Amino acid sequence: MLGRILVVDDNILVRESYTELLSRRGYDVVQAGDGEQALDVLRDEAVDLAIVDVMMPIMGGLELRQRLREMEPGVATILVTGQPGRSHGR
Repeated sequence: MLGRILVVDDNILVRESYTELLSRRGYDVVQAGDGEQALDVLRDEAVDLAIVDVMMPIMGGLELRQRLREMEPGVATILVTGQPGRSHGR
């Protein structure tokens, strides 16, 4: 295995898509449906990378990233979102 990746997204189809893609490329993938579940996973398992949805109920991705940095400072985090961009300055 190349490494362990935690995929955190409240949309199961997105989680499964990432898991399938990354698993095919040799990564061990664990999943969580929200930030609280992700913290539970991190208490039990070491990961090398977390791919985190920004917009989630219970605990959003920005808060999760901060908590992850406090728990496991060496774990890299990629924040993703399916939300369209907003125009600023109007």
